[in-house]
Amino acid sequence: GGLYTTVTLQTVGLKMKMTAMGVLALFVIALIRLTVVYGLTAFLAAKNSALKNTLTKFPNLVDLAIIFFGWAILLCVGIEALAASAFNSSWDDYNDEMASVNQADALAVEENWLFKIHDDFTGPRRTATELISFVTNYNTILLLRFLVATMGHPRLAIVARTVLHGMSDLLHLFFVFLLVFIAYVLTGHVLLGHRMEELSTFKAAFGYCLQIVFQREYQYVYMTDENMFSAALWIVTFVLMLVLVLVNLMLAMIFDNYGTVRDQVAKNETIMVFTRRLLTQLRLQSSWISNTDLLTKLVQIAPTDSPSMQSVRRQFPEISQQQLELIFSHASQKQTQMMTSACKNSLSEYVAGLLLYLRDVRDGVRMMSGNGQKEQPDTSATMVNGNGANGSSSGKMATSDVANVDGPPPMQKPEWVRTGLIGALRKQQDVMQDVLEQMEQMNKKMGSRGLQGSVGFTLEKPPRPDVEKWGPPPVDCSKITVVDCSKVPRDVSKMPKGVSKGAR
Repeated sequence: GGLYTTVTLQTVGLKMKMTAMGVLALFVIALIRLTVVYGLTAFLAAKNSALKNTLTKFPNLVDLAIIFFGWAILLCVGIEALAASAFNSSWDDYNDEMASVNQADALAVEENWLFKIHDDFTGPRRTATELISFVTNYNTILLLRFLVATMGHPRLAIVARTVLHGMSDLLHLFFVFLLVFIAYVLTGHVLLGHRMEELSTFKAAFGYCLQIVFQREYQYVYMTDENMFSAALWIVTFVLMLVLVLVNLMLAMIFDNYGTVRDQVAKNETIMVFTRRLLTQLRLQSSWISNTDLLTKLVQIAPTDSPSMQSVRRQFPEISQQQLELIFSHASQKQTQMMTSACKNSLSEYVAGLLLYLRDVRDGVRMMSGNGQKEQPDTSATMVNGNGANGSSSGKMATSDVANVDGPPPMQKPEWVRTGLIGALRKQQDVMQDVLEQMEQMNKKMGSRGLQGSVGFTLEKPPRPDVEKWGPPPVDCSKITVVDCSKVPRDVSKMPKGVSKGAR
């Protein structure tokens, strides 16, 4: 791998223009402001015993990195500027000395100045090289800070929220991708590195394999010129495993998370709405309550209490009506999005359940209005066409079957009471009896373990329905042996004789 030599030239004698000096001055002002604000934030957090929680937040960590790299860049720029000034001074001295020296000693003078300049500017040259690395990384950190700043707007935060939402799956997939990729890099370096410059070193092989992944370009003819079967197998499996499977799987994960995040963004969350809201906040700056003050007081409300506009206005008398409406509309919108995004089928399930419930209510109302009889098809029109008198008498009979609401209760139980209500009440009584027995068993088990408790009241066994008053049940109970349910054991094998499983 040491067959090639690269010669680099670096300029150190340039002077900074006025435009660059103006931009540098703005950068220094912004960096000083950020440092002061961060220091005040840390001081207030330490005063409130919340320094650790404040400094470990991701936006604050990014700000700390911006401050650190910013001052490092300024230090490198200062060292580079001093070195450039020293080099210009040395260059003037060199020209003056070369002008006064004779031709025979010129070569020795130049050699002395060459080594002197090289030794004097070795440190600044390394600093200038580090400055390039600092500026490159600083731009990446600023881009990250921009993504953090966009989290305040739902539509601008789609990219960042998509990555955060699928970070767990993407990290696991990236780990698998990295293992497979490094294996193919090493295999390609061993197989083809002795005759291809692109694969001659591990670093070069890593870059060439990345080029294949992203550009889908490779020298197939040259790679398969020697040992065709192994080279072709390496290329085909590399493209299938990494390019067609893992990369597309990663894209599918990103698209799936993007769809999930996109569904959580409302249609009215646009840049224009955000700008109008920001202008409203600036216009009402004197009466606008900050988010920190709002959260400080609203967090004291109990979770069971639902805040209203009146309660919020009592806590913040100076709050404007526009901000109050904005807060509650935003909260309502967020609650709707959370309910719909928690389960995509929840809304349809709720509607279906409501429709089924309404159908049962409608059937019950029809049974009650028809005296417990099932609804029959309307034949009054046919009877009127055949015999008007019979049709009118049939209509009168149907009207007379309906109970009078203002009159006394009927002497006989309606059909819907005998077939529907009494059966439902008996089922409810059996359920409550089972619940009572389970509670008694739980109480005994808790007592055996030394856990005693009292609810403050006793539950009495409900009496059985009066058969003479309410009539017999809808099933024939003449052949069922009625026993005391409290004395019947749960185990069927321990039941008294004469009690069948069906009766129990």
